[in-house]
Amino acid sequence: MTAAGGIPESNALAGTGVVVARPGVAADRFTLLLEQLGATVLPFPALRIEPLFGLSVPIGRYDWVIFISANAVRHGIPHLTRDGDFPARRVAAVGAATAAALDRAGRPADLLPERDFSSEGLLHCQPLRQVAGQRVLIVRGRGGRETLARTLRGRGAAVDYFACYERRFVTPDPAPLARWLTTGAPCLVTLTSSQVAEAVWRAMPAARHGWLQRAPLACLSEATAHRARSLGAQGEIEIATDHSDHALVEAVRTLAGRMSRVIEGA
Repeated sequence: MTAAGGIPESNALAGTGVVVARPGVAADRFTLLLEQLGATVLPFPALRIEPLFGLSVPIGRYDWVIFISANAVRHGIPHLTRDGDFPARRVAAVGAATAAALDRAGRPADLLPERDFSSEGLLHCQPLRQVAGQRVLIVRGRGGRETLARTLRGRGAAVDYFACYERRFVTPDPAPLARWLTTGAPCLVTLTSSQVAEAVWRAMPAARHGWLQRAPLACLSEATAHRARSLGAQGEIEIATDHSDHALVEAVRTLAGRMSRVIEGA
């Protein structure tokens, strides 16, 4: 199998540095996909996921339990089971990675958007259009967007939150990125959420802020791209077609291809 232009799949990103700022296990899966295409992955985990302990939720009263992320599954399921069972009537996942985490936890999702892996995509699903009088629990990290809850309440549902983890800003080791940049080889940055974008801008050493402002960005969503622009991003941005790892990898490939053509034409 070959990429566009006849480049073998295994070498599609050869010679390209890709900054991965996503925290936790999700970064491992994304890194593997990039490395399979020959990319040099430059870890820059500017956020850390920390579970919140001492919590429990009586979920038997809920008609729907909605998981916002794989982290919500990983850190939420232990507080939502009863005698090893998960008594919620119906379970929804925002995206494919979240659904996969539910599969691994032994409770497959009853509802998943077909294409748009986002809160908006989930809200377009027919079962969540008619929720008047129903009780909904949203499992997520502390903070985050209010779109899902606000819309479901507007449709007549009673909505509660269960925050089972929190994100903390951390300062990653800048050395791998610094070494790569001295080579002059192409380098781009991947951003998977507005929080990750903010964390990268906070954590990037002052000497690299100029580079970060000009760096090409592969973003998982329009909202993430907008946040990056508001933080000072001035370089080219490619947005993934949906909220999956594979779509973000395709955005990286598209961006890297354009970078290569610019370098060749210089």
